[in-house]
Amino acid sequence: MDLKDKTIIIFGASSGIGEALATELSKNNRVCTFSRRPFPKPNDNILNFEGDVRNKQNIKDAIDMCKSKWAVIDGFIYSVGQAQITDFKNFKADDVKNLMDTNFFGFLNSLECVLPDLLKQKTGIIAVVSALMLNRSLPNGASYFGTKAAMHVFFEGLRMDLENQGIEFFEIRPGLVDTPMSRSMEVKSDKMWSGEKAAQHIVKQIKRKETDISFPLDLKILTQSMNILPDSTYFKLIKSQMDKSFRNRPKSES
Repeated sequence: MDLKDKTIIIFGASSGIGEALATELSKNNRVCTFSRRPFPKPNDNILNFEGDVRNKQNIKDAIDMCKSKWAVIDGFIYSVGQAQITDFKNFKADDVKNLMDTNFFGFLNSLECVLPDLLKQKTGIIAVVSALMLNRSLPNGASYFGTKAAMHVFFEGLRMDLENQGIEFFEIRPGLVDTPMSRSMEVKSDKMWSGEKAAQHIVKQIKRKETDISFPLDLKILTQSMNILPDSTYFKLIKSQMDKSFRNRPKSES
């Protein structure tokens, strides 16, 4: 598809994949960034709005600001994501609710505010960043992967119901990308992509109209293989690999 001279809102663009996407897209497009913190690398094609996706009025104000400068909204990318360790020995339901408010319901707020314009225009782009692991969880990952699974199923239904409305849908499912989130979770791997490499790949796949943007390929194949394993085999395999994928670091370095 033609991804040039568009006006795109990126929710969650102050760091990680969202930041890299904003920078990459701004080379040939206009980008409105929406984050709790200022965008770190502004340029003439990036308009920043500081707000909270849990607050619909914040989102509406950002859309108005973006449209006042560039007239129309051609689509949005939801790249907001918080990670949280789930400790069931000290479980608090409110912790999961707070994570859902940001990772999932924040997307619904964004959709409610942007979708009417896209339906009226009968054209546009909606993309979400979910995860490669959608049908499985990881140790201490029930809350985080639960939010991403909810996003995946809802987004699939959204695509089905609006498939003839002229809107292009893209689900971005990254594996290991070097972001503040992955560093806070103390992940290490020789398969880690930089944010810039991930953003370039995502933009390339959107231009090709690849609706499922999963990467890297070897991890995509691995996760697909894990989906067909019996639970008992999967549990043993994952637990045996955890020490190889995670390392202990002083909290001050996170």
